[in-house]
Amino acid sequence: MGTLATGIRRIGTILWDDRPLKQDAEDTQINLALRSAFIKEDIKLGADVEVTVFNGAVLLTGAIPSTDLIMHLVTLTWQTPGVKKVYNYIRQDTPLALADVQEDAAVSGFIRTQLMLTKGIKSSNYKLTMENKVLYIMGQSTSRQEYEKVLAVIKDTAGVEKVVTLIPEILNSTPSADD
Repeated sequence: MGTLATGIRRIGTILWDDRPLKQDAEDTQINLALRSAFIKEDIKLGADVEVTVFNGAVLLTGAIPSTDLIMHLVTLTWQTPGVKKVYNYIRQDTPLALADVQEDAAVSGFIRTQLMLTKGIKSSNYKLTMENKVLYIMGQSTSRQEYEKVLAVIKDTAGVEKVVTLIPEILNSTPSADD
């Protein structure tokens, strides 16, 4: 059932995404290549490290006890064809407990729903990843006003302790949302 829901959500994203279908396909290919490479390194990395890709920019989140392994994964990421930028937010720590992972998933799911329901936000232009109560936003804003609406939705959501904005036009124009 989860695979069916993921497939339906994926089709919806493709239909409403402002990016060309080719870019979305390239991002999916990068994501699959990285997940496969990480699992080859250690099967547990498939659960301990989250990979999010948007326009060739790769966000790595999660927790691994070894700094050397984190740096190795970053190197593997840079070596993957199509990768243009790497945001490494992997923590050197033990992975989160299942209850914490589920809580993060519930909060990010709630935020995704609120973004879809908020007038003036093109929610398909954003990818959200939440790990350890930190919400990471990737994507492209249609305007500064849209981005401000996105932040307002997030600000009103319990369970988010910090927001990290990884939207190039926002990064280049103003301080990060968590500054």
